Amino acid sequence: MFCKNCGNELKEGVKFCSKCGTPVGVIQTSENQEVPQAAVLPETAVSPAAPDKNAIIGKSYIFNNVKVSRYLFDYFLGGEVSFEFQDSMLFVTEQTGGIKDRTTSLPYTDIKSFHFEDKVYISHTIMGITFALFGLLMLFGGGFATVMGILFLVLGILGIVRNILGSIFVVNTNSGKTFKIRLKRIKKEKLKEQNDFCRDLNLMIR
Repeated sequence: MFCKNCGNELKEGVKFCSKCGTPVGVIQTSENQEVPQAAVLPETAVSPAAPDKNAIIGKSYIFNNVKVSRYLFDYFLGGEVSFEFQDSMLFVTEQTGGIKDRTTSLPYTDIKSFHFEDKVYISHTIMGITFALFGLLMLFGGGFATVMGILFLVLGILGIVRNILGSIFVVNTNSGKTFKIRLKRIKKEKLKEQNDFCRDLNLMIR
């Protein structure tokens, strides 16, 4: 061990240099000002703040759904599905223009896993093709039939374009049941909202 100021060798346990008098553990500056050495402290890892479940309660996410009912407008226009986070369960409400809203409650403790998967809706596509073909046949009827034929043709093409591709929200429960909601295709502008929904639901079912 040596003096930081003059380089003199120091004995163990001494508090001052026997040659220049500099206190041990103190650096002497050129202006003879004593500057204490900085203590080296072990680095402490900073852990990120834990997500707060309370901040999720009350939040809701809305996606467009696909529904075939006795009301044809539901097929073309569809409706919405809202996912609302409550204290102990997720409320899923299917909303359509033609039928009564249906709400399903899923306790967080019963949700084993969930995911979104892409889906080609064959039945919806066939229905759209049927409308389009019916419209084509009516085009040759003349008069009012031609007008209706154009309308059915447009509706059929619109139904195919809007409903051929979609997504399914699938929930597997601890009780062995599978819960599915048919949705329209998730558009690019809704992908962030979809990711946020999955993040929040993952946190609530932990």
